[in-house]
Amino acid sequence: DNENSWGDVSTIAEAVARLPASGGEICIGPGTWRENLTLIGRSNIIFTGCGARTRWLAADPAQPLATLSNCETIRFRRLSVESVAAPCILAPGNANNLGSRDLWIEDCSLTTPSGGVIRADHVEKVTIDRCRIDSGPMSDPTAANAAFAAVALQGDVLTIRNSVIHAVPGATPQALALGGIHIPGDSRDIVVADCTIRDGAGNGITLGSTRTIRIPAPAF
Repeated sequence: DNENSWGDVSTIAEAVARLPASGGEICIGPGTWRENLTLIGRSNIIFTGCGARTRWLAADPAQPLATLSNCETIRFRRLSVESVAAPCILAPGNANNLGSRDLWIEDCSLTTPSGGVIRADHVEKVTIDRCRIDSGPMSDPTAANAAFAAVALQGDVLTIRNSVIHAVPGATPQALALGGIHIPGDSRDIVVADCTIRDGAGNGITLGSTRTIRIPAPAF
């Protein structure tokens, strides 16, 4: 960040731009890094920090810190990540585009006061290991991100282990985020092991999806 550490570049995005197409490792030194990063079609990139001494904050609080689209083998390690009104890590996808695959989040602390912390749709092979994930307290319970669990993963081969997932209480009951884990429908090969899930206005673990079915009123 050019205040607590100095390196070859001054931003994470610039470090990504210098990597070859084959990928590489980016070592993020101690300090506070304020930026939002979008990766599209990138592969084999490792982001390694220095634990709590490496704080990654949002430059634009309305956007995720890291957005991954159609990426493969992306790894986040030993980072303290803090977003505001959007998830820390977002990997969007849809039924026509499988989305990203082989994503790893290890030994990280992730905090989002607005609700959802990690969201991934139509992904394949996501591993969250040895992480601390804090959701809330929410200042606006009507915000879009408030409708999501702390961790929401949809896809195949999803693993969450050795992690703490905590919905941080606020001054009012309305400030309590849903918290917990949501694995929507059409997901396969799920492992949730050795995790501590605390508090939350929703379920600890929710499996499947819900949809509204309108039933005509009976005729008498």
